[in-house]
Amino acid sequence: MIKYNEVVHTREPREGGEEFMDYSYSYYYSTGDELGAGYYIGIGIAAIIMIIAWWRIFSKAGERGWKILIPVYNIYTMYKLFWRVAAFVILICIGVVTVIGSVMMSYGFASALLGGNSSGAFMGGIVLLIISGIAALVIQVMFYSKLSRSFGHGAGFTVGLFFLPVIFLLIIAFGSSKYTGGGSERLSDGPEDLGYRYREPDR
Repeated sequence: MIKYNEVVHTREPREGGEEFMDYSYSYYYSTGDELGAGYYIGIGIAAIIMIIAWWRIFSKAGERGWKILIPVYNIYTMYKLFWRVAAFVILICIGVVTVIGSVMMSYGFASALLGGNSSGAFMGGIVLLIISGIAALVIQVMFYSKLSRSFGHGAGFTVGLFFLPVIFLLIIAFGSSKYTGGGSERLSDGPEDLGYRYREPDR
């Protein structure tokens, strides 16, 4: 963090006389690094809270909590535990479409800067990004709905998970909510060992 402090002195004449009055002005400048540091600290704290909450939620559902620490596999575990593997595959496909859209848009933009005519690629990339964004949003809402129902909650709780995920995940993790089933199949054989009884969801 870098700070600058500058003091400026000026002299102005008094009214009706030759005497002068001294004025001092202080100017303070900041690079804004302290705001950026606070932002990243907040993000880090939120991430730690989310990991703790999901660890507890996995344990409640009869899964090993450490699985939340493994990238990609943690998402796979969530979808297999609270929804279906097919939904996770769809999510991966959406991610692939997003990457393709980003590449197309970047290519079109770069070509335009170099004097080429790639407006079709640019617009096509934007369309793919919009479609993938909407699809990802729908999948996320549906996943929160499945997660909510897996612990005996309804639509209102789903809305809370969408807008305030940290708070409502903590409610599931450390509240009185009990896992009633949600996924199409189990990942491990240990729910009884962890003190939770798994029940096949209603179809």
